[in-house]
Amino acid sequence: MKDVKRSYAMSDDSMLGEANTIFALAQNDFGELSAVEPELTRDQLTTWQNEAKECSSDFSSLGSKSAISLETKRVNDAMDVCKGKTSLFYYHLDRALIDIPNIEVLFGRRGFDEARKNPEKMVRQINLIVTTGKKPEYMAKLTKRLGDNFFTELTDLQANLQAALAAQNLAKANQPAETEARVLRYNAIWNNIRFINEVAKIAFYGRPAKLQQYQLYDSPAPKKPENPDENKNDMPDDI
Repeated sequence: MKDVKRSYAMSDDSMLGEANTIFALAQNDFGELSAVEPELTRDQLTTWQNEAKECSSDFSSLGSKSAISLETKRVNDAMDVCKGKTSLFYYHLDRALIDIPNIEVLFGRRGFDEARKNPEKMVRQINLIVTTGKKPEYMAKLTKRLGDNFFTELTDLQANLQAALAAQNLAKANQPAETEARVLRYNAIWNNIRFINEVAKIAFYGRPAKLQQYQLYDSPAPKKPENPDENKNDMPDDI
């Protein structure tokens, strides 16, 4: 994306809310506004209003975030089960093959701590455990403690984790991009309501109550600032 910035500090939802309100007001006050600015037409105003309504009804971004959250939970749940199963394996490993030097190295015990924190590494960790554990020189002693179906069960858990990861990556890939076109579209709406705001200053000069209806407050969207005092005050535009 090119370096295109939003022209406003408030959230997109707040800006669109302001736009829908001001466009509706402008439709009612069209006669007085067009008397000041003859280039403002009813068709133009209606087009601007429809554009704001269309953007307000676009919930694709929210749906995408919900899908990502759902798939992330699925990954986390799969990871919890895999961590429990692999922890059980390493508990029995030392006891089953205590007579073999460097047995923990062969089964990647040092990498387990990192694998517990990273799903992709957990997939590789399980692959190492299963591949090495099924070797004839280790298999009999390990299954005696872990059971005949242990490696099959661990492989199934690995497959479940891989499927969850694939679904999470797909959900992220389908997330609507914060494209240059999207920012420009929202900036155009903001510029249109600023234009009406400027016209209203002249059309309703000396009428404070009416001017108040067209006033714009461009306050930053709520966030967790690095500086606790950042963005404490909402500063209105001059009107």
